[in-house]
Amino acid sequence: MRIQHDLYGGMVSAIFRAARTRYLEACGLVEVETELSGPAREMTGFDHRTLQDTHDTIAAWFRFARDDGGQMRLGELDQDYETRLATEWNEFLLAEVAALARIDEFARAVLMATVFANRERGYAAEKELREILRGQYHGLTG
Repeated sequence: MRIQHDLYGGMVSAIFRAARTRYLEACGLVEVETELSGPAREMTGFDHRTLQDTHDTIAAWFRFARDDGGQMRLGELDQDYETRLATEWNEFLLAEVAALARIDEFARAVLMATVFANRERGYAAEKELREILRGQYHGLTG
């Protein structure tokens, strides 16, 4: 979906922000600093490729779960249709990521993937994210 492609940067950032917020709130609650909390708190950017598969899997779930066959609503113009899809995708991803971030392993793996990007620990976290999403999206992954 072109709309998902066009909104990619903001959506990948939303995945990171949700996980970081959850993780840092938990650290604050128990007054603990970890090997992830400091770097995650200081990060102002990250390699988007570390969360690309996570984004793409959530995007695929959105298309699977809301498949309307690409039908426009009666009287809907092309631009209105694209605006509606962009709004629905944005709302879906934010709600989905908020729910996923409540899964401890997901929040931790997102931070591991980004903090340890392009290193063995980061790659292992990316793999863990794939497994977590496979468990969440049974209909998509078989």
